[in-house]
Amino acid sequence: MPYKDPEKRRIREKERYYEKRNNPLLWASIQEKRKEDRNRYKESIKKYDKQYRKNHPWIRVYYHISDRCNNPKSLSYDMYGAKGIRNLLTLEEVEYLWKRDKAYTLKQPSINRKNSTKDYTIDNCEFIELIKNISETWFSSETGKESRQKQIMEELSNK
Repeated sequence: MPYKDPEKRRIREKERYYEKRNNPLLWASIQEKRKEDRNRYKESIKKYDKQYRKNHPWIRVYYHISDRCNNPKSLSYDMYGAKGIRNLLTLEEVEYLWKRDKAYTLKQPSINRKNSTKDYTIDNCEFIELIKNISETWFSSETGKESRQKQIMEELSNK
């Protein structure tokens, strides 16, 4: 019979909780069910995230740009943010660039700044093949690392 008095209901629920808690077999089955539910929930979130990232690949590009321009702990910060390169793109603009340049047709799309001394803006950015981006960046500068560049180019072309 349900309790009409909320205080009695609360006391009875507490008693049931302790009864379950003191019964090791019952408590173990409850804990196992909770664990299964948590794992099922985590798996569904992972599956959703994976599908979302697959359908919206420009999101990853946007966060990588923001990270290397704004996060001093990023490995690439020294080459971008520390030199004053800023990310002035919004997520919607990166999506527009992705579709405008048909990056979905590229084998390994990479965002390229047409003028590497300027910020990430919609007028200064384009999506091109990663191998082309690397070759333009590395072979245009005179760093004396041609052998390493050729090795990287060969590795990328073998993929």
